[in-house]
Amino acid sequence: ADQAILRNLAAPYGNEVCFYYPPKDLLQCFSIKKFGKRISMATYYRCMFSSILPDSLEKVLYLDCDIVILGDISEFWNTDL
Repeated sequence: ADQAILRNLAAPYGNEVCFYYPPKDLLQCFSIKKFGKRISMATYYRCMFSSILPDSLEKVLYLDCDIVILGDISEFWNTDL
């Protein structure tokens, strides 16, 4: 239901929202227990975006959940990195 809400918000602007799920075994080769509870699983997954997202994507703009956008971010998106 939440995913449908996000898709419906993007559609009128000609945009698409896609959801990608990491493979369950993605982090098996890492020793993540030594960091304890200081680092969340979400942090590890953010570090592994290149293993989760398809190669067909040319660019990704990641905004954390506590970011508030008050204006047009197209200039930021169009920055050549």
